[in-house]
Amino acid sequence: MRSEGLPVGGEVQLVLGGQGAGQSRSLSSPEVDLTLWPRRPEDVNHAQALIDADAPKVLGVQRGAVHVGAIQGPAMFLVDFSFQDSGCAQTPRVGDLIRTDTHMAEVKADGSAPVGGLAIGILVEVVAGDPASFATDRGHFASTWDPAEGAAPSCFVLFTAQAQGAQSATGVDPASLIAFRFNETLHAPSVSTYDGFQLRNEGGTPTPNKFVVGKASVGAGGSVAYFDPSLPLGHQAGSSEQYFAELTDAITDPAGNQLEDFPVVSFSLDAAAPSVSSGGYVLRFSEVDEDGNGAPELRGQISYDLQDGVINPRPVARFAASFDATHAVPGLMTPFPQGVQGPLSPLGSKEMSVLRHVDASMSFGDESTHNLDVERMYWAPAGGVVIADFYPEFEIALAHSERLPDEAVNPISLLPLSPNSGLHGQTFDGNALEDELQVVHPRRLGYTLSPLDLVAGSAATPAFMPYPLNSGSDPSQFEYFTWRDTATLGLGASNGNGVEPLIAEVAGLIPPGSAGQQAAAGFVPTIGLPLLMEFSCFPSGASLGLNAFDVSLAINSSARPNFRVFSTGGFNSSGQSVVKDPDSEIVPSGGFNPASNPPGQPTAPADNAFFPSRVDFVTRVSRAHSLWIDSGASAPDWSLAQVIEVERDVVGDAAIELAFRGADQVFATSDGAPHEDALVLDPYGDQANNDMVGVPGDPAQKNSGVVFTNADASWKSSLDEVDGSRFVQVRITFVGDTATNLTTALDSLALAYQ
Repeated sequence: MRSEGLPVGGEVQLVLGGQGAGQSRSLSSPEVDLTLWPRRPEDVNHAQALIDADAPKVLGVQRGAVHVGAIQGPAMFLVDFSFQDSGCAQTPRVGDLIRTDTHMAEVKADGSAPVGGLAIGILVEVVAGDPASFATDRGHFASTWDPAEGAAPSCFVLFTAQAQGAQSATGVDPASLIAFRFNETLHAPSVSTYDGFQLRNEGGTPTPNKFVVGKASVGAGGSVAYFDPSLPLGHQAGSSEQYFAELTDAITDPAGNQLEDFPVVSFSLDAAAPSVSSGGYVLRFSEVDEDGNGAPELRGQISYDLQDGVINPRPVARFAASFDATHAVPGLMTPFPQGVQGPLSPLGSKEMSVLRHVDASMSFGDESTHNLDVERMYWAPAGGVVIADFYPEFEIALAHSERLPDEAVNPISLLPLSPNSGLHGQTFDGNALEDELQVVHPRRLGYTLSPLDLVAGSAATPAFMPYPLNSGSDPSQFEYFTWRDTATLGLGASNGNGVEPLIAEVAGLIPPGSAGQQAAAGFVPTIGLPLLMEFSCFPSGASLGLNAFDVSLAINSSARPNFRVFSTGGFNSSGQSVVKDPDSEIVPSGGFNPASNPPGQPTAPADNAFFPSRVDFVTRVSRAHSLWIDSGASAPDWSLAQVIEVERDVVGDAAIELAFRGADQVFATSDGAPHEDALVLDPYGDQANNDMVGVPGDPAQKNSGVVFTNADASWKSSLDEVDGSRFVQVRITFVGDTATNLTTALDSLALAYQ
């Protein structure tokens, strides 16, 4: 089933979306009471849906005049029916209905084919009204669609407004609503927008830019299907443009019987109507390549279910990753068995440290490890031992690091080739990309350490101790940070070797000579930047401070590049206690070394200490990007973005979020055509340069085929913000519910403009 937010009910009058508040429309021929047309006799089982074996059929009601002739018996008459539109004249069949203003009669015997719009000698029985007063009058002829009866399928479609004197499906107002009647109640969810009921501006194979954006629904007791265009249909005054309405076999009755075949209906607009410039773009996900050019319209962390015509994000899945010597890069580091006090100090501490993707043997281009949410984190106690302790105020904040330490050394001097690639000591906050530090564990929650909380470690680390992050049992209350987030567009890793870092080449993770080829130093996006962790431990007289953190030294010959910066309280060389309140520590100031001679000598505020760690990740966020959608208009008003999700049986917080950006020109380059093929885009939706197709590179070399509107390449949360852009690109973000492990599937995505 589809969740579309569409009106469902028995009202003939509908309030129209996109046409102005309070405005409503009703079907033409308002004198026809839609609820009074009974089913044909063969459909009487419909009320018992479980035994209903009959397919629903389209019901037509034609205008005309009834000429009452000879009486054939009690309530039985021979009548002639003159069809107002001779093109809609049809051969009467048993079960058809004829109605006047005061009477209703049922056809009791098959009649002869009409001549010149006149069907003569029809045997009918009056089933409503006094037979004695049955007389010639204006009337309507109702029958289900049957190609053998002679009427054109266009005679079976209804409109809210047509030009005076228009015949069947001609002279339609561009602002009209389109409808079909049926001979029985429909299963309302089956009349789904774009799947069950389609409206297009061209015939033939449906492609994204042929669809009219709108909403399909049912009304009039469930036996009328409507399509309400979001904008008036595109039209040039003086022209009678053709549009096409299609009902598919996705439509069923409550018993599951599929709609009996019904042809695509074409209709023409009123040439005298004012011009309307409008259009739409609809993705239904019934094919990977919906425009038929051999390339997909979307790329990203999605999978196609072509049978149901939906796209799905990655499932909500959890996995643990160790960042320690079980992996090649940390395996090159030197263990420091005595450990360091780290951020747990009764006299206060503020510390930043980093974990890189290569420290867990993740690769830069592996999209399965992009957009990972941090659910829990663990540190390694020195010797695998934890002493019980309590810190009333303890805060954790996470970010992408602006810096990427690369400890590869000169093979001759053994000194680091990029000593300034690591964290800097000018300010704490300056190490975070775009100042994006996000508090994930508020200080008020504190930190209680218990040896019972230790968990088994890896082959290189005997045990891990959880930080207090998300220590409860209800994921709906958890705080998440998305690492390697493809919606964060900042670039970093200056003063290094780019990605992959050179140390990955030294460790054998990448081929010789390939370091730095995927993104240059200073231009590394989030999928290549480390997880920056900031720990703030506030001073407390109730805390012991006896625990030590296991660390490794990234390099023996130098304290740089820096893997951590810190300010930690302690006792100075005079034996005086020095308190360091994290709120006051703007610049890292180091700590005090109790093992120095004399004890308490100050330490440097930055060093190359790497903290073996474990992180529990969850795939909560999945992203996909569209190609550049061409409106063909010089300065369109983008008025609607429509998301139709698959209806869920379980209530949860799974969601779909959209973002947009606009361009004035998009054209093909040697890198490909970003308005024709989504596969030329990288994980951020950018057109990569020719040497790095599919991966980010120097932004000066990217998007060479895109001229952004107002030179603004940023993503907007509102479609209104890209008004005036001929081309629009859409970013789709699926957010899973980590409490229920529920995700939501996308049935269709539509944009409308005028």
